[in-house]
Amino acid sequence: MTKTVEAKYTEAQETELMELADAGPLNKEIATQLAERWGKQPRAVIAKIVSMKLPYSKQVRLSKTGAPVESKADMVARIARHVPGNLSGLENAPKEVLRLIADYVEG
Repeated sequence: MTKTVEAKYTEAQETELMELADAGPLNKEIATQLAERWGKQPRAVIAKIVSMKLPYSKQVRLSKTGAPVESKADMVARIARHVPGNLSGLENAPKEVLRLIADYVEG
């Protein structure tokens, strides 16, 4: 006895994804449009795009202020480019303090 696994996407749907990817990277807007047409969830279409190893542009996360989200590690790296020495433990500082320091040393 072998189980048959039903394909969740037709060949035509996979071909359409590949053709769209040839025109440029796919994004959440395109995935949402396809999901509506195909009767699937946008997240499922995005997962299919990624599993097919097609180019996908993630949506840029924004903070409450509208600025791009920057991790503490990125801010510490910005500071480390301008400040010599051991900066271990700096990533434990509050994010706002790191942002102020990074902006100050850069300029």
